[in-house]
Amino acid sequence: MIKAGTIVIAGLAAAAASGATIDADYVTESKRVLNDGNLVEHSASGRFAMDDQGRTRFEFGDGVAITDPVEGVRWMADERTGRTFRSVLPESTGRTQRRADSGDDAPDARLPEAPLDAPDVLDLGTAMQNGLECTGTLYRQIIPSGTMGNVEPIVIETEVWQSDAYGFGLPVKTVVRNPLMGDSSQELRNIRSLTDAEAEDLFRPDGDWTVVEGSAPTTLGSVAPDAIWR
Repeated sequence: MIKAGTIVIAGLAAAAASGATIDADYVTESKRVLNDGNLVEHSASGRFAMDDQGRTRFEFGDGVAITDPVEGVRWMADERTGRTFRSVLPESTGRTQRRADSGDDAPDARLPEAPLDAPDVLDLGTAMQNGLECTGTLYRQIIPSGTMGNVEPIVIETEVWQSDAYGFGLPVKTVVRNPLMGDSSQELRNIRSLTDAEAEDLFRPDGDWTVVEGSAPTTLGSVAPDAIWR
């Protein structure tokens, strides 16, 4: 399975057919209440962009992540040191694209390893989200009683709001309600189309960065790579 946030990337892959280059702010938030009542909260924000060839760029803290399925490479750059880690993508455009091509777009709500049925899919109708008219879909996954030693069924829900304002399904907001892992949300805000001139240098490392072959370390800049959408 893939992370719920990856739905955003899978949906944005459709931009390749529209000829658009998308630029947006992204915000992620998570909350979890511990058994002693303590509330644990995390948040992250940054910039997201994607062009008409499926290339993506994330800016997060002191780091930049660029994925280029055309060249088959990924760069993870640490702006504090100027080092850029270059790694080769799988033969396809990566797990996200294979997932999108397969049509298996059910979200991963960080489920445990357990035999589970396919999620129920519910239509939430239309609503305004971050300034765009969106269509909502609710994916509901149920872990039956006794599967994990649980007395009652565990219900995990992922709510996805998508807009067709840019000519393709753009996931504007994703909300995950997971009793096991806590609640989380991921949003794209201030979404706009870029001109070719504005997007020209977005999807390649800066010329003065030092490229290092191999995967990036566990932490990059001030944020762990796993803390951003992939």
